[in-house]
Amino acid sequence: QRVRFEIVKSDKGPKAVNVEKI
Repeated sequence: QRVRFEIVKSDKGPKAVNVEKI
């Protein structure tokens, strides 16, 4: 199982969010 993360901009700074699960 692979989980892909992307860095997104937010008010409190960049954070990694789970965008896809394989």
